Amino acid sequence: MIAGDPTKRSFSGSIEQKQITHMCIGKNDDDRESYPLPDHECQNGLRTQVFFPSCWTGKDVDTPDHKSHVAYPSLGYDGDCPETHPVRLISIFYEIMWDTVYDDLHPDKNDFPKEWWVPEGATQPFVLSNGDPTGYGFHGDFINGWDVDKLQAAADHCLAPSGVIQDCPLLELRTDYEKTECLQVPRVADETVGWVDRLPGCNPITSGPADAPMIPPSACGATTEIISKDSQQVKFPFISPVEGWTILGCAPDDINARVMSSERYANGAMTPKVCAAYCQEHGFGYAGVEYGSECFCDHAFDQSLLTARKCDVHCDGDSTVNCGGNARLAVYQRGVAPLAPAQASDTSTSQASPNPASTEPTHGPLMVSTRGQDVTQLSVLRPGWEKVGCYIDTVKSRLLSIGPYTDGDMTPQLCISHCEEESYLYAGTEWAKECWCADDLPDDAQKANDMECDTPCAGNARLTCGGSLRAMIYWDADLDSDNDDEDCVDALDGDGDGTSHDGPTNQEQCEDVEKNRSISMQPPSMRSLRNYLRAEQGNSSLGISV
Repeated sequence: MIAGDPTKRSFSGSIEQKQITHMCIGKNDDDRESYPLPDHECQNGLRTQVFFPSCWTGKDVDTPDHKSHVAYPSLGYDGDCPETHPVRLISIFYEIMWDTVYDDLHPDKNDFPKEWWVPEGATQPFVLSNGDPTGYGFHGDFINGWDVDKLQAAADHCLAPSGVIQDCPLLELRTDYEKTECLQVPRVADETVGWVDRLPGCNPITSGPADAPMIPPSACGATTEIISKDSQQVKFPFISPVEGWTILGCAPDDINARVMSSERYANGAMTPKVCAAYCQEHGFGYAGVEYGSECFCDHAFDQSLLTARKCDVHCDGDSTVNCGGNARLAVYQRGVAPLAPAQASDTSTSQASPNPASTEPTHGPLMVSTRGQDVTQLSVLRPGWEKVGCYIDTVKSRLLSIGPYTDGDMTPQLCISHCEEESYLYAGTEWAKECWCADDLPDDAQKANDMECDTPCAGNARLTCGGSLRAMIYWDADLDSDNDDEDCVDALDGDGDGTSHDGPTNQEQCEDVEKNRSISMQPPSMRSLRNYLRAEQGNSSLGISV
């Protein structure tokens, strides 16, 4: 059945028209029900209300006009049924909330009022998709999708005065998650998002007061094709395709239990193509995008987790495509056809490297925070420095032993600069404004998920500086590679004074160097000299810094 008439552009006062109302939510005197769309801003929201007919002939479950078999009672929403429609039905009432909320205390956070403008000859800015700028043509359709027997049982036995559906034990209620993910996917290819040249179908804007004509789609060349429910477009309505990758679906995600945990990447200009390329470059077979700005990679993925649908947030790098959703991960698998389902990785440990024989740290881009609206990716920390990852720290046994150096303007770059000036090999940020340095990362250092180092930096909230007993570690790869002979020098420098000595040594470590020069004549490296000066500072009053 249908409530309302989409052709109406003026108010006649009929009982049928009175069942369609609009209302600004608020305390002002003007915030009362009206038949046209309100002519003033609804700063607390706009609600449209639709009462359906609740009297029935008792014969036909439908009629060609979808109206004649039902009628309104004498008061519209209540009262007596007419003799022609003597059977009383349960009342159906729709409420549609339009987000026009405006926060006076935070005007900079309100997008809607910026769009409030009144076109010439109009009283408000809205136009319904049927071409109605008045609100009189709003209407509602009802098509029964219930199991008829269960609905009848509920109507017969669920008579609690509260009217609360939870008081009807015969009904199995859906969870909030299930309700959110229950979507009717558009199956008509037409422009419905952003600025459009015309309204969907053949619906020219008509202000009345005469009724608007009903124009068939063929009159203006609008599409009449219904997209197959088995098509990729309907199965994955919001997930943008990537060449060379297969769309697996949309999965709910949790910041405390990531469904993809091996690698996270953000560059401020994310798209599915950018994410897929990054994951492929780093040897991963699965890629996922989320929150419009985040990319996740993994070596395996549990496809039983693909229970969501709302991967509908536009990408930072291209607003015409989507990058997952809010706590929703759009998942891709490398290749043109899905492989056999794989088990998800253990989110409590990091994934093995694609090259198990490698003992080098797994490096990646600088960790960025997505707590702020603008996400900044810094591809270069400082020349030669790379990210090692997030590690667990303890108060009793610090991961990096030198520090902390604290600064209210702390960022990863500032910390790295500080440690580099002191010629340390490792730098780590923690607790938003702490910086720690060291020459070595302990062999028993425990790797954490990079998502645990998500505390915004004191100096730039768009970047992250470790977390609570979590240190984001960076490594001076150039200094380490430039001093390949340092282990040899340190091995011969048994007493830490920066000078090589005769006697028992780890000569095997120095064979390659000794072929070209005499170890006994090797000048001390910067790190060995620094160790010597530290030792002297600890044993005497010598005060020298390098």
